[in-house]
Amino acid sequence: MNINKEIFNFSDFRLFLKEFYSRKKTSSDRFTFSLFAEMTGFSSPSFLKLVMQGKKNLTPQSIQKIITGLHLKKKQADYFTELVFFNQATSLEEKGMHLDTINKFRKKNRPEKLLPEEFDYLAKWYHCVIREMVELPDFVDDPNWIAKKLLFSVDSGDVAGSLAFLEKKGFIGRNESGKLVKKDKTLATGDIGEQEMLNTIARAFHKTMVHFAAQSLSERLKTERNTSNTTLSLSEKSYDMAIKRIEQMRLELLEIAKADSHVNRVYQVNVNLFPLTKADAHGKP
Repeated sequence: MNINKEIFNFSDFRLFLKEFYSRKKTSSDRFTFSLFAEMTGFSSPSFLKLVMQGKKNLTPQSIQKIITGLHLKKKQADYFTELVFFNQATSLEEKGMHLDTINKFRKKNRPEKLLPEEFDYLAKWYHCVIREMVELPDFVDDPNWIAKKLLFSVDSGDVAGSLAFLEKKGFIGRNESGKLVKKDKTLATGDIGEQEMLNTIARAFHKTMVHFAAQSLSERLKTERNTSNTTLSLSEKSYDMAIKRIEQMRLELLEIAKADSHVNRVYQVNVNLFPLTKADAHGKP
């Protein structure tokens, strides 16, 4: 079967290229990366291999070369382009925009292969904040009130859309008196491509929250935020232990928040553990 017709099943353009190459290679042992580069108009025989490995990105010009070389039809080409833009986007807003377009393509061309709509929960950073806000004692079910309450700017129209999304997807709901309350909800994912897409969205979400944390250093009073840093040397074993302790602390904080009956603000906790030096000769931290 022509893999181009299956493109709407893919959530990652690199996986699509890998599968295209794999099928060509299966049908002919003579098919190499040099031939793949030739058919798509690239002078470097290793370029597409590096793209598949995530070591190189595509430009609008190289996207068009692949579209032409693979003979993608209009809808297939547009979908492929959106996958590239989504994967290579640097901001959460960009990723959210392209995710919306990707699902619109899927809805029209492969309605049975829609992405889990819970992906949108992380694609827009304010979804999780608004979800927590409904727990505030002075919460007002009004987009304008919510928009003014947020410290980072969000349009009231986007807030209204967030409320509708959160309620429709079961992240929040109404109790017997009609008041909005937070509900338990877990993120769902499917194949490996969808898992990678979710990981990409999650990474962008973390970057956004780290950016907000940096802003808080200059815009929030010291009594309103806490920032501390520790530089330390770790072995591979103690690194794993540190990760487990961080996860334990996160769960303990969730329990503290759950037991608090006098909440009055929504907070974000970021804990980062990352290397400052290169690995040793054995590849260990």
